[in-house]
Amino acid sequence: MIFSDVPGSMRLVKMGESGMRIIDLEHVCKKVGSAQEKTILSDVSLSVDSGAYIAVRGRSGSGKSTLLSIIGGMQQATSGRVHVCGESLESASEERRARFRLKNIGFVFQSFHLLGRLSAWENVAVPLVLSSRLKRGSIEARARQTLNDLGIGDLADARPSQLSGGQQQRVAIARSLIMEPNLLLADEPTGNLDEHSAAEVMTVLERARAVNGATLIIVTHDPMVATTADRVIDIVDGRVCPEGARE
Repeated sequence: MIFSDVPGSMRLVKMGESGMRIIDLEHVCKKVGSAQEKTILSDVSLSVDSGAYIAVRGRSGSGKSTLLSIIGGMQQATSGRVHVCGESLESASEERRARFRLKNIGFVFQSFHLLGRLSAWENVAVPLVLSSRLKRGSIEARARQTLNDLGIGDLADARPSQLSGGQQQRVAIARSLIMEPNLLLADEPTGNLDEHSAAEVMTVLERARAVNGATLIIVTHDPMVATTADRVIDIVDGRVCPEGARE
């Protein structure tokens, strides 16, 4: 597991050598439309080392979320090289990219994407159910432990409708961590939260990153989030600004 088997404690798990390249994008472009008439990303080249914490900033429509989706294998680039977690994704099939996501990527979305008919632990367990031959008891134990490590083990049997926004986001984070991902991608994870809940969620994300050694990339408009990152990347009109430059 990501965290210690002892409730309330956590152990360091090394997921990759610090300084090793985990993301390498070269001249990536993304165009949409029947004639590819609209450019979302233009000539993006970006390298990220394993274990880094990156904040991606930019105005609405600048291409931030599209960049995150391409890195995570949810979308394909129109052109360019996309090398993530040792895989070349630029020409990978949807089936291959789905397997890649399940094995390597943890996603945290602004809107949580929890299944209302499932309990908190069942939501967390979904990736394990899809990928594992573990018995139900083992899957449940692992999901409950992950929720416990994130401070909401007592809410494991609650439905999403019974949870606050901050609690729902913690469940979403637990789900993103259950497969011990090499890369954690978060798209505006604090956007729907009040200031207190947002600060709690960021503490959870940074703590999880420190414990399991995952690389963390957060798309954000929140100045608080950007100030805590190791590195800030600004996107303007689909292009990555030279580092040190700002909008």
